[in-house]
Amino acid sequence: VLRARGAATHFAPGSRKHRPLQQTALPNLFLAGDYVKGLEHGAEGLSQERALVSGFVAANMAMGVMEESGWSAREPGSLRRQQVLELSADEPHVQLLRAAWLRQQ
Repeated sequence: VLRARGAATHFAPGSRKHRPLQQTALPNLFLAGDYVKGLEHGAEGLSQERALVSGFVAANMAMGVMEESGWSAREPGSLRRQQVLELSADEPHVQLLRAAWLRQQ
C-alpha cells in the first residue's frame, strides 16, 4: 500500500454549494472533474468514476457547440459522442438501508 500526502481531494463541509457548474459563461468552455455540480450521474461525492463521466459529458457538450457553430468540418451529428448510460435504480437492500437511515434522521 502506497500513501501519498495530498493524493485525495478534500473539500470543507458546506463547500458543495460553491462548486462550479460544468457549463460556464463562455459558450465553448466546459468544466470536468469530480468537483463539478449539476451532473445528474452517480454520487454527489468525489470519485474517479464521477470525474470520468463529467469528462465525457463535457466533451459531448463541446462537440455540440462545435457542430452548432460550424467549427467542425464534418456534417452536423457526425462527431462521435461518448455514450453515458443512465443509472439504474438502487438495489433493494440499498433502498431498505437508505429508508431506514432517513427515518432515523
